[in-house]
Amino acid sequence: MTPEALDRLRRYWLTEIAEQAFPSRWDASFPSLAALPPMSRLTVILMVGMGHLLGMDDHDLAPDGVLSDSDVGELIIKAWRGAGIPADFASWLGPSLISMRWAANRYEHLDHSPLGRWLESSHFNDRFSALSTLWHSSPDYSSELESAALGAPAHLSLEELSLWLHHSWPDDIVLLWFTPLEARFLGPDPERDRARKILQSAGSEMYVPLLMPGAWPTRPHGSTPAWFRDVVTIEGARTWHSSSGYVPTLFVVVETDRDERSLTAWSYAPALATRFLSSSRVELFILLDPDDDPAYLPFYFDYTEHRARQHLDVMLTIGHARIEFYRLQSDGYLQHLWNFGVPLFALDEVREHRERWLEPGPGPFADAATAGEMLQMIDLRQRAVFDSTLPSLDPRGSAAKVSAAWERQLCVLDDAAQSYAMGRPIDERVLAEAAGELRLAEATERRIIEPADEQRIHPGQALLQISVKEDTQWFSAAVVYRTPDRTLHGVPLTLEPPDDEPNLGGPGSDPLTALLKPLREIADKGISDLVISAGHGAYSLPLHDAVLRLGFRSATYCHTVRLMHRPRASSDNRTLVLGYPGTATDYIAAADAELDIIAALTQARRVASGWRNAWPRTVHIAGHGVAGDREHESGILLADSDFLSAAGILRTVDASDTDIAFLSACSSGTGRINVGRAARAIPLDVALLEKGCRTVISTSAPVSDHVALIFATTFHHALANGVSAWDSYVEARSAFAAATPRVARDVQDLLDAAYPPWRLPLPHAQAQDWVLFRYSGDR
Repeated sequence: MTPEALDRLRRYWLTEIAEQAFPSRWDASFPSLAALPPMSRLTVILMVGMGHLLGMDDHDLAPDGVLSDSDVGELIIKAWRGAGIPADFASWLGPSLISMRWAANRYEHLDHSPLGRWLESSHFNDRFSALSTLWHSSPDYSSELESAALGAPAHLSLEELSLWLHHSWPDDIVLLWFTPLEARFLGPDPERDRARKILQSAGSEMYVPLLMPGAWPTRPHGSTPAWFRDVVTIEGARTWHSSSGYVPTLFVVVETDRDERSLTAWSYAPALATRFLSSSRVELFILLDPDDDPAYLPFYFDYTEHRARQHLDVMLTIGHARIEFYRLQSDGYLQHLWNFGVPLFALDEVREHRERWLEPGPGPFADAATAGEMLQMIDLRQRAVFDSTLPSLDPRGSAAKVSAAWERQLCVLDDAAQSYAMGRPIDERVLAEAAGELRLAEATERRIIEPADEQRIHPGQALLQISVKEDTQWFSAAVVYRTPDRTLHGVPLTLEPPDDEPNLGGPGSDPLTALLKPLREIADKGISDLVISAGHGAYSLPLHDAVLRLGFRSATYCHTVRLMHRPRASSDNRTLVLGYPGTATDYIAAADAELDIIAALTQARRVASGWRNAWPRTVHIAGHGVAGDREHESGILLADSDFLSAAGILRTVDASDTDIAFLSACSSGTGRINVGRAARAIPLDVALLEKGCRTVISTSAPVSDHVALIFATTFHHALANGVSAWDSYVEARSAFAAATPRVARDVQDLLDAAYPPWRLPLPHAQAQDWVLFRYSGDR
């Protein structure tokens, strides 16, 4: 074989492997790229992939005259996040890129093309040159090729020549004759086969984020992927790992100015340290030194869990990790800050540790998690909803440093709530400082979270956790229930809203009933009582009404497994009737009458203040309710200068002797827990349950004063006659079963005396407001 024949064969072979990376179906999507010669085309594809892993912007990856910014984004989705090119190239990205740049320059005269000129002057070339020492540099192969060809047997194919060279010469000599890519492709290489198998497996699974555009790659302060907002808000994650196709990525969320400054000052040549937690679990972490207080960002990989195992395998195979940083703003929005990529050095220990774990573990389509595992998942999701506002959902049991920071934040929030209600200015800087101190205290002294107690779920009862996923607009739900024979079961659910009824937020619950129809299968198994744990996008929906329409005996709310089924309070029968109907144009006549009626029914004295400190067994509060997006913007106005807020309750109220708190006001149980945003406000019912109250009745939206009067009067009349709290609630709902409210004769007399207009027909827009009253806590 002459040197010229060998060179023609090599050129033909390199063209063939370059064609593999650009399927013909891409021709229409990338016409300018399709017009390039094969090796130059593959050079661009590899360059875009490497640049994306390095955290570069679309604009900096767009070769002049070859790809636009939007083309680069589309190529990333199709080739790299969609695993659209052969795994052989991605698994050896650096050497492949070096090899193809050499081949394109030799056979397609890359240096004299626009692409070649761009590569020499681009941002990419600067970033890539810093990594080039990781692999063999590409020499001029002319003389070595000639020597190899003259010494080789005649009439050999390139593959046969490769095998002859591998058997005849040491590997380091072979690499002088062939580029790293050729040597890897042509010779026997078990590592290549293993890497190909791992990436083919990862690329065959269609994760939700796989083809979804988002913050990658973009300039700082760009968009944030919807799926990642779901991870942060629904799952509560602050560090997260994910491999979309051939792009292993580590996500980091910071919450304070101090954290952001620490990351900004962090070196751009970071190293990932490792710690082995067990025979099947490894932790990768980035060590930070914020000021003089060391901290680290952990990423956990469990080999027994399919996706975590696969993410780690992809990361080890690609040899790089893309790192994206986000900031959780005070308004609950997640903002992209910046991103970059790092090579993964010295991970041989991790690879060996991983390979010692021989058990394959469950696959992507394995059976559902056990009931106990699903309960723990529900518990973590419950904690995530209020993670930003309630430290570990139990500040009384936290470490001293957390408790002190929590107490200071409550003072700041309580003051801000009073200022907000009175229309006074609020110092946002003080709010941010208090929140930052709490986040820092939690980060340095976070206590171990005890697993959820399975015994909290009684026979015949189910716990439903439900949130809206922003990336699909579908409801993500899980149910754990205990059958009458005391067996615990767990079922994951995906609930898709009807196409013809996108609005699920109104008081009418027919669309919600259709949405929750799969729950009937649980009812058929002897489950009569349902506890609802509502998360993002679902918190203020009248889910209870839909559940009762499905035939369940009861539907109550509870934001945490920890507070389910507590013993009744003391035998003290005192009642506190508290409220403020307003004055002048803000006067609510129905609320004024309601306070008088409830005081008469309970033989209590009506008061206008004094809600702080210890509460008696029964409390009824009526007045103007407001609900906002922030911690200090939700509550009930009780006087011109008194505002009942969640922060005030958490700071100053002791409700451990309280069985029932009825909050008769607009949106008194509302949480502005929106899709795609972290919850920044604590609903009043959640605050009261945290402070020991056993049952809270509240509203999930603005409610008619007329309806509130009738509902509250019916409830307390039944309660005063010895009916249980739940049955009193059911009786109040039953009063609205007909078009005109129907109540007992005694209740009619009370209403006629205090507020005769109650008999007027309800406006059509208010006719269904009664379904907005919700029952939280124990039945």
